[in-house]
Amino acid sequence: MNKYCVVIQARSSSQRLKNKVIKSIDGIPMIVRQYLRLKKNLNLPIIVATSNNKADDNLTNILLKYDIQFFRGSLNNVINRYVKCSEIFKIENIIRVGGDDPLIDPNCIKKIINSHRKKYADFMYASHKKGWPYGCAAELINTKTLKKIHKNKLTKTEKEHTIPYFFSHKKKFIIKKIYAPKNIVNYNLHLSVDYLEDFNLIKKIAKHFSKIKKDSSMLEINKLYKKNKNFFKINKGLHQGFDK
Repeated sequence: MNKYCVVIQARSSSQRLKNKVIKSIDGIPMIVRQYLRLKKNLNLPIIVATSNNKADDNLTNILLKYDIQFFRGSLNNVINRYVKCSEIFKIENIIRVGGDDPLIDPNCIKKIINSHRKKYADFMYASHKKGWPYGCAAELINTKTLKKIHKNKLTKTEKEHTIPYFFSHKKKFIIKKIYAPKNIVNYNLHLSVDYLEDFNLIKKIAKHFSKIKKDSSMLEINKLYKKNKNFFKINKGLHQGFDK
């Protein structure tokens, strides 16, 4: 049984920017860069959960090339995909990571797990205005809880996004909000890849830190933002960010 396991949710058929997860950044696919970033900083199993749709064949071929474990399941019923993945890999608690969040902060995952070890919760999240920046936060979902949710009659949105059910049925669950250190909090920073402009920003960030030979940690990215907001203007106004 894997007490905690990082599961990267990824697919190639995004309507806004197709194949974004396999687009190259300095010769390495974005999903692989994300995996290596997490692997370097976490002592946890990491699995990519993608779909069994033909559109994701190229993605899984890349994962095979880099020896990255993956699971293929339902394209639109993501809750079902997570449940099946957790059964195959014997996962007790899923650390959910978006495949379109290449700069996810490993320290966010560490804080979530440490908090969960101290006090149980069905669902923990750091994606809010006083948490990690947009596109840099993870969530924890208890697998037993997810299986109970899966048995209910779910809306299309609840099947596809996994998280809304928790917020619309708060009284049924133990939910914990995880707060980021003050030097990390930045609700004006948007680092999720939905549009080409977002992807170009991620490439720009990668090039910057490669040039100065520094690790692109969340702290360093936040310092860069505070020193030079114009650096990040390429995707300004494309995202609403967190509403809470």
